[in-house]
Amino acid sequence: MFRLTKPAPTGTRARKAYNKEKRRLQEDKSRWVRSRQDELLSGKVDDVLREIRALHQRVGRTGPGTRSRRKAFSDATTYLENHRKYLTYSEIGDIVMGTGIVEGTIKQLGARLKGPGMRWSVERAERVLALRCLQLSNAWAPFEAGVLAGHEALTSLHIPAITPTEQVTTYKAARKAA
Repeated sequence: MFRLTKPAPTGTRARKAYNKEKRRLQEDKSRWVRSRQDELLSGKVDDVLREIRALHQRVGRTGPGTRSRRKAFSDATTYLENHRKYLTYSEIGDIVMGTGIVEGTIKQLGARLKGPGMRWSVERAERVLALRCLQLSNAWAPFEAGVLAGHEALTSLHIPAITPTEQVTTYKAARKAA
């Protein structure tokens, strides 16, 4: 079950065979995990639970390390059962399943906002981040079209020139200035 239970041998040939078997088991484990990930991404939570329970049954009740392995399987089963409603990856579509991109973006934005001589307010930083989100989510074109339409609507308003309708005398001008 993806694990060698015998101790590592001391002889050269035996150690090579042992390491070869260990690598094979690690590759089998990686394939098994990737298969379960694919099943979760395609919405087959019940199949994953069935596989985990089957492995859980194969772990002995007694022996070295079995308590921690049984607990790991039990925790995984409980987690999947409790979070089943959040595992709707097949409905969401293609998404990035890692935090590396987010962490890299945060680091880059932090460096840009904390440059020498820069003074950012929280409000302005949030506005810049909102614009960056629009750009990265391919929503820039609709946003730009909306801004241009709004600008054209404002500039097309006819604002008549302000001209005095009555003669302004020196008295009225002084009074208005005060």
